[in-house]
Amino acid sequence: MATASMTSTASAADSSAQLIGGQLAPASVKSVGALMFDAAPEGLRDAQTCGSVVVDDRWLLTAAQCVTDLGIPDEIPAKHKKFHVRVGLDRTQGGATGRVERIFVNPQWNPNTPTGDLALLQVDNDLDVPAARLAWWSPRPGDVLRTYGWGATEPLSKPDRSKLPKLLHQLDLPVVPKQQCADAGISHGEFCTGHPNAKGPAYGDAGGPAVTIDKRGRMRVVGIDSRGGSPVPGQSNTAFTDISSYRNWIEDTIAENS
Repeated sequence: MATASMTSTASAADSSAQLIGGQLAPASVKSVGALMFDAAPEGLRDAQTCGSVVVDDRWLLTAAQCVTDLGIPDEIPAKHKKFHVRVGLDRTQGGATGRVERIFVNPQWNPNTPTGDLALLQVDNDLDVPAARLAWWSPRPGDVLRTYGWGATEPLSKPDRSKLPKLLHQLDLPVVPKQQCADAGISHGEFCTGHPNAKGPAYGDAGGPAVTIDKRGRMRVVGIDSRGGSPVPGQSNTAFTDISSYRNWIEDTIAENS
C-alpha cells in the first residue's frame, strides 16, 4: 500500500490512497470491505473504488470522497454509480456482499477545508461478519496503527483500476505530529501518519480503516484514510479522519435509521 493524496481538490484524483509496501492480510481479518460500483452508461461492472469497514450488521464506514462528486474529480459522476460491497480478503469472489441502499454523508464534510471526510453506507442485507468497534480516543504520536486496502501496491503514473490487487493488503504506520501533515491540509478531527521507507496508502486505499488490534484479535477503528500531501504514493504523510471526533454522529445515524 502506498498513499497518494491530495494537495487540493484539483489533484485529488491522482492522490486517493493505496497501500505501497504492504503485505497480504491474514484470514483473521473479516471486517474490511471493498467498495465497488457498476456504472451502466460507462459499461463498468465491479469497478473497485475505495475501502470500507463494517461497523454494524448492515452498516459500513468509508470516506465521503468515495461516494460523492466532491473532493476527487472523476470522469464517472456519482449519479451513474450503483455501489456495492464485498467483505473479505478477495474483492472478486467469496466473502459477504451487499448492495448499498442508502448513503449518509457526514454533514461536516467539506473538501475545500478539507474536513469530515466520512460517510456511512447501509446495505440491503445483514453481512453476518464481525463488526469492528469504534475508538473513543484520538491516537497519539508514536502509536502504530494498521491500515488495510486494495489500493495500488506500486506507484502508478495515473489512476488505473485494472492494476489494483485482488487480495487485501495491510500495512503498519506510525502516528506523527499533526504539523507533519501540513502539506495535506490537516484540519480539526484528523490525525497524521508517517511514511517509513516510502510506504503508505495510495490510489484505491481511500476509505479504508486504520485500526488497533487487541490481544484477542478484536479490531477497533481509529481512523478512515482520507488523503496525502503528494501525488506520488509513499512520498508524503497521510491524513486520516479521526473516528473519535465523529463517533456520536456515526452512532446516532445508525440508531435513527436501522
